[in-house]
Amino acid sequence: MLATSPTTLYAILFADDDCEFFDTESEACNAAMALNRELREGYEIGAEDPVRPIPIARIEIEPLDRRRLLGLLYDGARTAVRSRLVVKVVEPDGTVTLATAFREP
Repeated sequence: MLATSPTTLYAILFADDDCEFFDTESEACNAAMALNRELREGYEIGAEDPVRPIPIARIEIEPLDRRRLLGLLYDGARTAVRSRLVVKVVEPDGTVTLATAFREP
């Protein structure tokens, strides 16, 4: 099996293991803003206040070879992640701030 190239994805982080992936940073940012709008609208009609900052992360995936593919199948996606860096935060009011450097393996 030939190894793939390293891949970069962007994600909206809901919780440690709960996220939604996108091809570009702008797609992730737009989706986070839309999510915050929906949450604010729900709050305005009586839902519990779920509005919070939504981090957007750049996730680099290691090249997949046979060993990493097996790790991915048996141990989950974390085995293929080279790095995860929060690059922006969409605030509840819709403003976007640059995140301070935070790197996770």
